[in-house]
Amino acid sequence: MAVVAGEGVHRGDVFLINLNPSQGGEIRKTRPCVVVSPDELNAHLRTFIVAPLTTGAHGYPFRIPCRFAGRGGHVVLDQIRTVDHERLRCASSRRCSRPERTTGRAARSVPAGRSTRLYGHGERGMLSLPPEGEGMAAERATGRYIAVEGPIGVGKTALARRLATEFGSQLLLEQGEENPFLRRFYEDPGKYAFQTQLFFLLERYRQQRTLGQLDLFSQGTVADYLFARDVIFAQLNLSPDEFGLYQQIYQLLDRQLPRPDLVVYLEARPEVLLRHLRKRDRDYERGITPEYLGRLTEAFRNFFHHYTEAPLLVVNCSDIDFVEHGGDLADLIKEIRGMRQGVQHYIPLGSR
Repeated sequence: MAVVAGEGVHRGDVFLINLNPSQGGEIRKTRPCVVVSPDELNAHLRTFIVAPLTTGAHGYPFRIPCRFAGRGGHVVLDQIRTVDHERLRCASSRRCSRPERTTGRAARSVPAGRSTRLYGHGERGMLSLPPEGEGMAAERATGRYIAVEGPIGVGKTALARRLATEFGSQLLLEQGEENPFLRRFYEDPGKYAFQTQLFFLLERYRQQRTLGQLDLFSQGTVADYLFARDVIFAQLNLSPDEFGLYQQIYQLLDRQLPRPDLVVYLEARPEVLLRHLRKRDRDYERGITPEYLGRLTEAFRNFFHHYTEAPLLVVNCSDIDFVEHGGDLADLIKEIRGMRQGVQHYIPLGSR
């Protein structure tokens, strides 16, 4: 059934609209969109002004936090567009009374230029906005997108795997062993540092771009790295001239990527990291020295001491083992679930 002017489209209604074709930086794919044009216009015009909803966007001041279908996200006001009534074609003449059941099917079956109504007039409470001045601390605490970070050997990947299972999220892993320069870097850091860092940067950018396309109906993501981690290694390994060039490339890429809802930073003493590396015994890591781990540990601490782009949970892992001991993992997950905005430190009793 086609939606026409004057037939029940109201400000605050949410439709699942195919926004393709798009160009350049325009938001794309099929996404839920909220009608923002006033009813005085909606009653008389063939076009409606809509704003997309997404969970993968930067939390800019002009993007309004909201909750929809039980999930947190943003109204992307910088991507407002006008759509013709031909794009607003309902899947049926009946407004969806059980939207949680219908959204998944609709998201996979909307043809180009079409939409389906998710919530109609009188059900707009399903799209809720926080009071002015309030953020989404509780929603962002557990995180639709969680990044686990820390120096080599601290257990990032092991924890990321367990969190993805716990939260039912997709898992995004760093592809370190696929870097063709990595082995040569450990053999001759001065010669291969720039190639190694540039490969990591571009590969992580390729992976992270997929996160920018997440919408309100996608599952969450747990990654075993933060895109910004590359800067830590670049500062440590590159010459001043190389780092200057690297920074220019990094800044161009970084501004296009989503920020995590939560960063879990794992820290441990250098001797603990070295013990973990010896245990996993990768041949190209055998040459890593305690001195290098000491400098790396300090570089991570300095970086996260100034980190403000997302809520941050700092975890002291020196005397716990969340891989071997289920109790340690359960306690850590409890801390993550209870995380709010700002910076929090978790020091298990065994680490005191």
